[in-house]
Amino acid sequence: MHQLRTLRSIRSLRGKRVLVRCDLNVSTSASGKLTSTDLWKLRGVLPTLAYLRRKGARTIAVSHRGRPHGHDHDLSMRPVVQKLAELMKTSVDFWHGSIEDYEARSRSLKNGRIACLENIRFFKEENANDPIFGKKLAALCDIYVDDAFGNVHRQHASMVAVTRYHPAYAGFLMEYEVAHLAGLLERATGPIVAIIGGNKISSKIRLIKKLLRKVDWILLGGALANTVLAAMDYKIGRSVYEEDMRTWSRSILHNKLKVPLDARVAHTMQSRTSRIASIGAVHNKDMILDIGPETVDFYGQIIAHAKTVIWNGPLGYFEDPRFARGTKDLVEILTKAKAKSYVGGGETVKAVLAAGAEHKVHFISSGGGAMLALLEGRPLPALRAMYKR
Repeated sequence: MHQLRTLRSIRSLRGKRVLVRCDLNVSTSASGKLTSTDLWKLRGVLPTLAYLRRKGARTIAVSHRGRPHGHDHDLSMRPVVQKLAELMKTSVDFWHGSIEDYEARSRSLKNGRIACLENIRFFKEENANDPIFGKKLAALCDIYVDDAFGNVHRQHASMVAVTRYHPAYAGFLMEYEVAHLAGLLERATGPIVAIIGGNKISSKIRLIKKLLRKVDWILLGGALANTVLAAMDYKIGRSVYEEDMRTWSRSILHNKLKVPLDARVAHTMQSRTSRIASIGAVHNKDMILDIGPETVDFYGQIIAHAKTVIWNGPLGYFEDPRFARGTKDLVEILTKAKAKSYVGGGETVKAVLAAGAEHKVHFISSGGGAMLALLEGRPLPALRAMYKR
């Protein structure tokens, strides 16, 4: 297997302009406060930025935030840069303007200083992976470092086009993520349990197909489990599911695949009352919004036999605390299990952090879609650019 080209392998950084692609895609409140998940995410990039500062590099951080269509004041990087400076206990310059402006500023940036560009997605060329835009980004630096694991499955200019003009080096977070996730399904100790939740089974088709070949059990939850239940001819009432995926879901039915035995149901997501129903007793007006206690016990028994657990996606309508119980209970079970656990996906990570369990699981990924893509073995041009040839 090819080795990653890493930041630590660069002999001299002093005086070099280093463009670092970070994942600073976090939300801030009007008061500038961050959620615990977003704070954890920002801290993930600190080792790379602090290392570059210590080595006397002239560091230029670049990130996206949200999905803007042109300039959007609410998605500016300015409040994030302020929080980053606070966490690093140093000043971080905030640059906005044109790419040409950035190049001029990059040449006057002093050794050991850090600057952060405005939201790179304000430029339409970013998402288009425009090669000319990539060349302009490359002109900002002598060295390019990619530390945005959460975005590594995206073919965007600051991830891919820029690497046509500079070798790509993996930052510390990228190196850590790839070391844990690349080839995981091939080297993990069995029995292996995968917990797959979230909304759409269509977004996890490739992963589930691969998991069926590699793991011992797959435990389903969330709205994607509703699609499988519908394929098994269970009545799911008014639950969210993908009608066009029923036929495909029938094709993956296997004794490795475990579905909920019971659920917390309500008439709507806004209903004040809810109840526990067995999967065979969901009424026509019910919506399945979380796994039930019998399912938690059943899944817990399976997890107890595992040596490796891989989890991506919440098991209910996690945004509402009333329907987050199943996910929270599984987190507690996981922290007490003997298995090595690998967790990824925004809501799943949020549940782990909310439980104060970040030090009780083996590995937490900063990427949801990126984690899935790497486990699937999907071609990732941004990652491929970091491998030594």
